[in-house]
Amino acid sequence: AKKFQLIQTNRDGMKHFENGEIDKALPMFEKAAHGLPSNISVHMNAAQALISIMQIAGAKEDKKIDKARKHLDIAKSIDASNEKYLKLENLLNELK
Repeated sequence: AKKFQLIQTNRDGMKHFENGEIDKALPMFEKAAHGLPSNISVHMNAAQALISIMQIAGAKEDKKIDKARKHLDIAKSIDASNEKYLKLENLLNELK
């Protein structure tokens, strides 16, 4: 997919996320993150969706934790001092 299409996919994901449709948002964030590997925002959005799903379910899932960790590791490599990254890192650690 082209970069502008992936940015739009991320925006569409944000709309779903804000409407509480996290299950619809997650695949959009995953697609955007896969296609825009150096974009910190899409990785943090994917991680946030994964964390939110586990928080709402009240259950940890190793597969989701691993995916969220991968997205956060990429975000960290881009900007380890990013405030949203640090917040998500704490939320993920609280799940364990």
